[in-house]
Parts: sequence; structure tokens; C-alpha cells
Amino acid sequence: MMHAVKIDERQPDNRTGKEQEDSHLQLLNLEKRYGESVLAVRDLSLPVRKGELIALLGPSGCGKTTTLRMIAGLIPATAGQITVGGRDVTNLPPYRRDMGLVFQNYALFPHMTVERNVAFGLEMRKIPRDRTKEMVAKALDLVQLGHLAERRPKELSGGQQQRVALARALVIEPSILLLDEPLSNLDAKLRDQMRIEIRDIQQRLGITTVFVTHDQVEALSMCDRIAVMHKGKLAQIGTPFEVYERPRTQFVAEFVGRINKIPGTLKTDGTIDIGLQKIRCENPSTPPGPVDVMIRPHRIEISQKPFPADGANHAQGRIVRSTYIGDTLEHHIDLGGTTLQVEKATTAGPQPVTVGDTVHLRWAASDTLVFGEEE
Repeated sequence: MMHAVKIDERQPDNRTGKEQEDSHLQLLNLEKRYGESVLAVRDLSLPVRKGELIALLGPSGCGKTTTLRMIAGLIPATAGQITVGGRDVTNLPPYRRDMGLVFQNYALFPHMTVERNVAFGLEMRKIPRDRTKEMVAKALDLVQLGHLAERRPKELSGGQQQRVALARALVIEPSILLLDEPLSNLDAKLRDQMRIEIRDIQQRLGITTVFVTHDQVEALSMCDRIAVMHKGKLAQIGTPFEVYERPRTQFVAEFVGRINKIPGTLKTDGTIDIGLQKIRCENPSTPPGPVDVMIRPHRIEISQKPFPADGANHAQGRIVRSTYIGDTLEHHIDLGGTTLQVEKATTAGPQPVTVGDTVHLRWAASDTLVFGEEE
């Protein structure tokens, strides 16, 4: 498995000049403007190392697909530069960028067989027929569809169509693979399967890959690094662990993973008042005053009895709602004007706590995230 790339925690990306040179795909101050008022992507700089799978993650309208389309050459950049292996491709047409692209809707030709769909890019490149047949067979074997070469797209399942699109992108042996939310049209179980298959193929080929998604689970489970985008800008870039455990902004904390968000007041002694409770965090980076306190629901322990005194945060409240979700039970705890959501694994038989019970909570100070007013 490829090693995760470590980054400086104080900046969206703070790599050395040597690391910048090692990047296979480089975005430098990239910008896309529509008219005078709409700035879809703003001053985006992002180095992607050879063989790395990186996600562009964010909500609809954040600029992630626009960024991918600029990389692919489907739309022109208003400003900035795109390089591949040190070669400036900013103004080159798509077919000269050495990239394979899988669209969200797969964009297969309905009148062509699977084999012809995959061969299309090779035919456009005037690859000899014998060599084309050999390369197509290899690509279809890679996605385990060699036995369906003569079928047409309408005769395939959604997962099989997705594999055909992937084979068509890979058969030209591109330097970079671009994936535009390729799993969004699949059902949940098939998405889980395809996440594993795509990651396995990417690692076997060692191909540099940019993956656009709004699904945090896809980004966390598949990628070496995640670039979280917000309102056209890069909010944070890091490994899945870094983005989840050490979000730099309130937006990143809320978007990546489930989290409680409650108002509080940070005191000069470093403690925080939340409702009638007093808690603490580690090394708050915001000045005293009103803050938003954020805690992951699954990091909070719950008990009918008080926890022993230790260095953790403690609170007491009453369960006002419980929701059964198979392997998880979600409790909503009223702390006296403030509500915390707590997730606990379910057990067979009656649950130990239920609605109306007074319960005790405990979580580590290191799991308490504190944010001041957003920029």
C-alpha cells in the first residue's frame, strides 16, 4: 500500500519545493470564472504525487467537478496552470493530455457492444486493429467483463456499465485517471463493492487518480489524501485520518463525519461552559469568548452510574429520544438546555438505558473540538 503524504497542519498545503517537483499532476493558482459575478474555483493549488489517489470532496456547488473538468480540458481555466509530469497542459485539448475520464453517467454508446465501447478511444488514436483487440481484452479482463464483450449497455447492470466505463478510460493507458462521482448511480451494497474494486485496480496499476465525490465514506475509505473544497476554495488537504481527526475549520468538521455542534463560552482558564456543564479541550486555538464546541457522537461514553474521576470531560443529562439503527443506537441527551447525540453499539436483549433515564457521559478532552467565528 502507498504511504500517506504528511502535511503541515497550519496550512492547506505546505510542501517543500522538492515535494512540488515530485508531483505528477500540479494545479497552480487555478481559477474558473463565469461572467463577472460567479467565481466557481478560486486560487486552487494542489500537487498530486505519482500513483496517488486523491479525492476532491465537498457539497454540490463547491467547485470540485469544475476543477476536474478543467484538469481534463473539457472547460478552459480562467487563470492558473495545470502541469502533468512537468509539462504544461493548461491550453491543450483533452486528447493531448494523456488522461482517462469516467463520467458520472458513464456516457456509453448504446448502439455499440461492450468491446466496441472500450475500443473507441484506441480507434480514434489509429491504433492497429490487432493491437486494439489485444488491449481491449486486457482491459476487460482487468474489470472482469471479458465474458460480456458482445453485449450492449442496455443489457448490463449499473455496476457492469460502470466497469465498462472504467475499462474504456484505462485501455488507452493514461498517465492520469479522472473519476467524476462514478458510484453515485449505484445502490448502497454495489457502491461498497465497487469502492474496493476501483481502489484495488488503481493500486495494481499504480495510476495517479483524481476522484470527485460528495460522499465522505468514499473519500475516507478509498483515498490516500482528501482535498476538501468549500465555496470554490481548498478548505483542507490531508490524509483521511488528518481530515477526520484534526479538521482545520468548522465546515470540514461538520462535512466529514457525524458530529455534535453546540454553543459554548471559552473562558480565560481554558475551560468551556456548555449549558450548565463545564468542560475542557486541549490547546484551544481561538481566543476566549463565544465558540462552537464539536464532539463526535461515537466518542462519547454513556452509563447509568457516574464515571470515576479522571482527566476526561464529564456531563450528566436525560435521554429525550432514542433511535434504533441496526448495529447502532442513537441517544439524544438533554444537558439542561443543550442536547448531545451519543452513538452506542446495540446489544442483544433489552437496552440498559432508555428514554427518560438520567445518564452520565464521558469523553476525552482531545475529542473536544473548538471553533471561533468562521472566516
